[in-house]
Amino acid sequence: MMGPRVRDAVPDPAPITVSLHIVNTYQRYPSVETTVADAVVPACPIAHPPATDAEQELLEQWAEQHLYPFTGAGHPDGDAFYDLTVTASTLPWLAGTVFSWGY
Repeated sequence: MMGPRVRDAVPDPAPITVSLHIVNTYQRYPSVETTVADAVVPACPIAHPPATDAEQELLEQWAEQHLYPFTGAGHPDGDAFYDLTVTASTLPWLAGTVFSWGY
């Protein structure tokens, strides 16, 4: 007698490539603009522009986990605000999306 069949593991979705423009704004220092070209990051959890609040939340959580680490210019004191724009992506609908933190 055979036991229940174990499902084959589903591989993680392929990572995506993004290019970014980041404006790092500081309370005590001049703003710093940076760009990142062709960074490879884990796949976005949604395959299309967010259509619901739940999808928007998933997108924002993904961005905080995988894009936010590209922000900052090494100023640990004072308030900081970050605006990150995806300028290009292998996930075409993501290009032009803006994420903001610290506001």
